[in-house]
Amino acid sequence: MAGNEVNHSPLWDAGYDAVMVTDTSFPRNRHSHRVSDTIDTLDLPFLAAVTEGLKAGLGAP
Repeated sequence: MAGNEVNHSPLWDAGYDAVMVTDTSFPRNRHSHRVSDTIDTLDLPFLAAVTEGLKAGLGAP
């Protein structure tokens, strides 16, 4: 398994649909897929802004 499939296969295996929206093929978080990949290493304000942008772009209320 390579690339983004690593992020999605556990969700697919559990019966969930999953996609990854990114502007690059490599994660910007240097902690991705490492022991240090924890909630405190995420840029949560940026994540919230991206989520709101996706909602607006998809026409969600």
